[in-house]
Amino acid sequence: MRIACTNHHRQLAGGTESYLKRIIPELAQLGHAVSLWHEGAVAQGASAIDAPEVFHVGPGSTAELKAWRPDLIFNNGLMQMEWESSLASIAPVVHFAHNYYGTCISGEKTRKYPSARPCERCFGPACLVQYLPRRCGGMNPLVMWHDYQLQSQRHENLRDAAAIVTASRHIQNEYRKHGFSNLYCAPLFVDPSVVRPAADRHRLLFCGRMTRLKGGDVLLDAIPEIERLIGRPVEIFFAGDGPERKALEARGTKAQFTGWISQQALCELNAGVLVMPSLWPEPFGLAGLELGLPVAAFPVGGIPEWLRDGVNGHLAASLTPGALARAIAACVQDHARLQAGALSVAAEFTMERHLAALIPVFEAARG
Repeated sequence: MRIACTNHHRQLAGGTESYLKRIIPELAQLGHAVSLWHEGAVAQGASAIDAPEVFHVGPGSTAELKAWRPDLIFNNGLMQMEWESSLASIAPVVHFAHNYYGTCISGEKTRKYPSARPCERCFGPACLVQYLPRRCGGMNPLVMWHDYQLQSQRHENLRDAAAIVTASRHIQNEYRKHGFSNLYCAPLFVDPSVVRPAADRHRLLFCGRMTRLKGGDVLLDAIPEIERLIGRPVEIFFAGDGPERKALEARGTKAQFTGWISQQALCELNAGVLVMPSLWPEPFGLAGLELGLPVAAFPVGGIPEWLRDGVNGHLAASLTPGALARAIAACVQDHARLQAGALSVAAEFTMERHLAALIPVFEAARG
């Protein structure tokens, strides 16, 4: 097949770009002709996605894409809605829904007031009424209206897609709830090349963007109870950055902040338990599998689909510091068994399994 991959970024900027960086060579190795069509510019010196053919979207790109004669367009998310709206007229579109694309004004699917909780509403005009009182996003009504229009157009564009692929059943159910039926699930994959050294079970790791919805403050609140339950002090590493980092550091805890570091460097921290205190419904939560560590997390979004309670970690019973502390303590106390379970579960999420789910969707869409 001739597969045109479309995405806003070519520069490595998040999980979607990391996914494309790995899947494009795999598709090419299977004998498909693959191209990448991107909107955003790549900063000088920045890492970028490689592809056999790369095109920067601009004026005339619709005609250029049509001239490339794709059998299929694999859309991973765009910002230019006029450009995205034209794709289905060129070739069948398979959209990979990496997130809440077209189903939430803010894209976070979370109400932040009076406390952060996942939102179960269907996207529509009534969301405009809830947005400001529930602190669903920022407090600027002009931004709210702009984002609502953007997500509304994305929602309509998805109606023209031949298929929508999701990484989790959670996101699949979200689209089903919105009336979509052409849905397929292709769970993500883990890089098997990462070295996993022996771990210190009393060393905890938080890794990701430091925002309120990632729950770093909840983890810090849980520390006294964790140490009471296990009867000794713990070490905590915060790997990553974000708007909440200064506030977390200012709390004066013994936690160490590393900034963004490579996956190999994360392994070398020798942490024994990965903590994912996300308060928003993570679409999948791949970071919980990538290090092969026992995980303590809240049961939100797609996390319960790979975090098997008592097998490769523990799910907290509620979105509270106390419940998180109990889940972490259980991981520490039963570390050896859960560590083996973590490696076993991670080994299930392979590229081969992902392609076995994805390629038939491509073939059916083309047909």
